[in-house]
Amino acid sequence: MTKIRNNNLDRLLNEISKRPLVIFAGAGINGKTIPQWNELLLSLMEHALSEIAYRERLNKRDKSNLHKTINELYDNGEIDSYAAATLIKRLLGKNYISHLRNKLYEKFYKNEFLQYFKNPKGNGHEDKYKFLIQTAKLCSSPNVHAVVSYNYDNLLEIAIDTIAKRKTAIISPSKGSVSLDKDTLPVYHVHGMVPMPGSKIRASEPNIVLSRDEYFQNMLKPHSWQTTTQLHFLINYPCLFVGTSLKDWNMLRLLSIGENSIASASRYILRRYYFRDKKHKVTDKNNEILNKIRSTLYDDVGVYTISIYDNNELESTIMKITEEMA
Repeated sequence: MTKIRNNNLDRLLNEISKRPLVIFAGAGINGKTIPQWNELLLSLMEHALSEIAYRERLNKRDKSNLHKTINELYDNGEIDSYAAATLIKRLLGKNYISHLRNKLYEKFYKNEFLQYFKNPKGNGHEDKYKFLIQTAKLCSSPNVHAVVSYNYDNLLEIAIDTIAKRKTAIISPSKGSVSLDKDTLPVYHVHGMVPMPGSKIRASEPNIVLSRDEYFQNMLKPHSWQTTTQLHFLINYPCLFVGTSLKDWNMLRLLSIGENSIASASRYILRRYYFRDKKHKVTDKNNEILNKIRSTLYDDVGVYTISIYDNNELESTIMKITEEMA
């Protein structure tokens, strides 16, 4: 039976009042700060197709048709995200990480980002950075044991360091073992790290998980630190997923393993309430059933859904969780 929304939040609050929390963060926490996953892939694909058009000397019309056809195949699901990433890697060659970095940060303005912390209200950027800042405040609590990030960027770490002055330690395939003191928050970049241009942080280029071959290699290493670390957290700590829809098959596999083990803690996800408006001729009752169906899919891998109706409720919910750990 689908678990009830308010009970799930109460259950989480009760659990984290007794033990540390682990945050699992996806691309959604960045809001409009940098491109979301689909936007990033489509932008990279457009660049890759332009490379093909140049090499094949396509005219303007053929180039346009090529872009249109590939986008339609992606939208229809005939090319999934891993297939798209694989094509991008093959078409762009050895420089694809460089292209990934450029597309990831091309609309990111670091000075504007840092200025926001000095004057968060009245500067016109509230919506752009709000979710990231809320997540950073949550992570800044001493009762957050660790963060598992599926993002290539380190914007969350910058936000935590800036607003909370809590020291963070980035752990990625290129970093190796890191010595941590008890006040340092470890942030595990399990899919690798692509820092912004000019950063002193080294990219984990050979270990980026983006294309099919990289994804398969990651799954073939059951004793890698990425797998063992996530399983350890999923089994032994209450975990909260934010900014992710949990569609990654490897993550679902780990959740299933955790669900079938003797887990001592629960897992939760903050998800926007699925809502179809009146123009789709969907009633409130239909919306309620749709959300129960979606929650049932999360229930199947042992994840409790905490549904959020709008940005105001998202903010108040994160504040409640943060205050509970104060």
